[in-house]
Amino acid sequence: MGDATELEGKRSTPLYKNVTKEGRKRFKSIFDRVKEWYESFFVGGDLLYMLTYMASISTAKISRDEIFKRTSEKKEYIPSKHIDVIRKLTHEWHYDYSTACEMVARNVKDLETKEYA
Repeated sequence: MGDATELEGKRSTPLYKNVTKEGRKRFKSIFDRVKEWYESFFVGGDLLYMLTYMASISTAKISRDEIFKRTSEKKEYIPSKHIDVIRKLTHEWHYDYSTACEMVARNVKDLETKEYA
């Protein structure tokens, strides 16, 4: 199979070049909604695995900062982006962890994640 120009026959411009700015916005909006649905669908399992990971590395006698740093680097967990925000609030803005967790929990859309935080 070829690219879009090959599928159109002799047409010189690909199909995606003809998409208007409004069409791109609409696609982005649909894509964002699908991504949000996907994340909300799988966040429960990921949250469980992420908390299990945090509990298991805490047995290695490492600091809380290191636990949050390592967990925020794990991009396979959907909630790791929230952990990264918490880590940044504690390091760059000098909040304590409980306050940072509460601040992030207020802004999380997913109810399951919000309840854990």
